[in-house]
Order: sequence, then C-alpha cells, then structure tokens
Amino acid sequence: MIKRVLIFTLAILVLMPTLVANALVQPSEQVTHQEASRVAKDYLRNEGRNLTPEWNSVQTEEPVLYYDNNGNPDSFIVPLKKKGVEVGFITVSASKEYYPVKEAVETAPLHLKVNKVIKSIENILPVNQKVGNIQFIHDGALEYLAKAEILEGKVVKGVRYFDLMTDKVLPEKYTPVSKKGIPEDQTNVKKVWGKILDPVVTIQSVHIEPGTGATYSDDITDLPSYIQGSYNDCGPTSGAMVLGWWDIHGYTQLQADSDRATGVQLRDALYTAMGTGWDGTGVYGYKNGISSYWQSKVGTTPTTSSANWSSGYTTVWNLGITELGAGRPVGMLIGSTKYGDNLAYNYHWVAGRKFYDGGQGNRFVKVNDGAGYTASLNFDDYWAAKDDIAFVSARP
Repeated sequence: MIKRVLIFTLAILVLMPTLVANALVQPSEQVTHQEASRVAKDYLRNEGRNLTPEWNSVQTEEPVLYYDNNGNPDSFIVPLKKKGVEVGFITVSASKEYYPVKEAVETAPLHLKVNKVIKSIENILPVNQKVGNIQFIHDGALEYLAKAEILEGKVVKGVRYFDLMTDKVLPEKYTPVSKKGIPEDQTNVKKVWGKILDPVVTIQSVHIEPGTGATYSDDITDLPSYIQGSYNDCGPTSGAMVLGWWDIHGYTQLQADSDRATGVQLRDALYTAMGTGWDGTGVYGYKNGISSYWQSKVGTTPTTSSANWSSGYTTVWNLGITELGAGRPVGMLIGSTKYGDNLAYNYHWVAGRKFYDGGQGNRFVKVNDGAGYTASLNFDDYWAAKDDIAFVSARP
C-alpha cells in the first residue's frame, strides 16, 4: 500500500465579484525547477519532520515536471533518496495560483515506471507500431498517468494512457478530463509562497524588563551551533552559523542537506571565501566572504553591514541591537586584551543570538561560540578591552 501524506487546507471564502474576475484573467505564475526544489526542502525541514520522521536525512533529486490533462504544467515531482534508495516524492504545484505542496508520498516516484509503461503498451500494439514520446500527467489528487504517443514509422497515429497508480493500460477510447480546481484565495496563497521563496524575517518584539527598564530581544534559539576545526577558523565557523540559520529560513541553496548537522562543508567554503589566514579573519574579509558566498549560491547580493571600533562603540552597539531586535543573527568579533603598555592580540569570532541592554556597563550579547558552548558576553568590558569589537550582519 502506498503511504501518502495529503496536505489539506480549510478555508472560508468570501467571494467578491471584482476579485474573482481579476483572478480569472490573471495568467498562472509558473514555478521553476529551482523553486520546486526549495519548496520540497522547506517541507522536509518543517511539516515533514513531524509527519514523516523516517525521511530525516533524505536527499532531494532533480524535480520532474508533470502536466494536466489539457497539456499545461501542473506539478513537479521531487524524488527523495535515502542511502541511494528512492523512498518517496513530494508533489509541488507548478503554478503559484495554488498552495505549494500538494502531497508527500512514501513510494518511489511513479515516472520511474517508464519502462513498464513502454512494455505494457507495446504488448497490445500491432507489430508495426511502437511507443514514442511520453508525457507524465498529474491532474487531481489521485490521478497520475503516462500519456504515450503511438508511432507507426515516424508518424504519430494516436496516444494511449497508462495509469501509474494501478499499473494498467487504460482503454483505447479513454478521454481525459481536467480535474484542476478553482485557484485558491490568492491573498493567502501568495503569503505561503512568499514565506518559502522570499522569506522576510519580521521584526520581533523588543521587550522591556519590569522594574529595571532594561530592554532585550527574543532569543534566536534555532541558530546552529557549529564547532571550530582549528585555532584560526573561528570566523568561518561563526559565518557558517549565521548562513546556516538563513538556510533553515528559506535560503536552502546556502547549505547542503548532508552538512546541516555539523556545518563543516559550509565552514570550509567560507574559510576560502573570507580569505582566512594563519592569523584569522578580519572584519572586511568576514563581510565580503559572506557576501560573495551568498551571491555564488543564491544568485543575489545580500545586504551586509559592519561596524567596529573605528565607527564608535555606540554605532557598533546600535547595529547589533537593530539586527538582533529584528530576529536576525550577527557575526561578532571580540577583541584584544591589554597588559600594561603591551597589547596581546587575541581575536575571536562568535555568532550573536540575543541582546540585553541594562545601560552602559550592563550590556550583554548572548552568543554561540565555536568552542562548543553558549555564553553571554558583556559588550562594555569583555576581555578587559574591546579595541576591535565588531558586528557583521547579513540579510536578503
């Protein structure tokens, strides 16, 4: 038996004539192969983690386009593999007029039956005919078909349909009827697509502590915690945490599925992108490395900001609390320690996830440290001096 996870939406629709008319004349917004892949990965990290836990650590394959019975793009089938074995597929809408995920099915993708399709149909054809081009169809929740051209020499003599669910050739006179429904309420559909493809982190509440008047941000509890590989790669490790967070918030091109647990591949890629040397990573190397890596993977240039001691400590602090207050993690460089007239440089990059502002001398940043722990650092007096304390932010 095929195990299926169907995605249902319950909605109360108020139909206004003007809105309905506009919806009917607007053309479909075609989904690309890359967008279909992003939708599938988003499903696996969110709903799928709960609904189909046995799909943890699966790999998504290249999406395959299926059509409706009128020959229009209908759905992408995104195959899933685990340890090299096909374990299921996710059906993603090919139009942004409909909700992104149609269903998730725990069986091998049905188009892999192509050889069975050809053999089954040719077994009932005259010897002078054979199967030509095959188009895969998904039209309606349970209809998965293969539409095969029948060739006599090079001349198309007709078509035959094969039901991919029952493995049967359909009657010669079978006439397909489109079962596609009316597009959903577009306001909510656009919102769901936007959340996956154009994720914008909304401003989170900045809270006021009763009694003290101190302000603080919400904790970014899903910020990855990655471990340094060597003494000098704290910068790339911090950057991997920041980009790893954006990866789980919709920018799935940033990190391979297999790397999500440790971040080693992303850390090592940023080591090169940041120009990290034996003496570590500078502020501009960190910022430019984040930007160039993002651009190479996503195809767009992110907004990056940085501020260090030369900008003034008020500017540095304001950048940090602006980003953390908006729910976005930051890279944070903590700087040198002074011993009398000597300056012993000891830089270290961490990833900031929350701020607490109780006034100067009592301003803290909660961080994930590549050494393997979480800490709350006093911005005003950490390591006795903050000559090179800095924040670097990145966002779409």
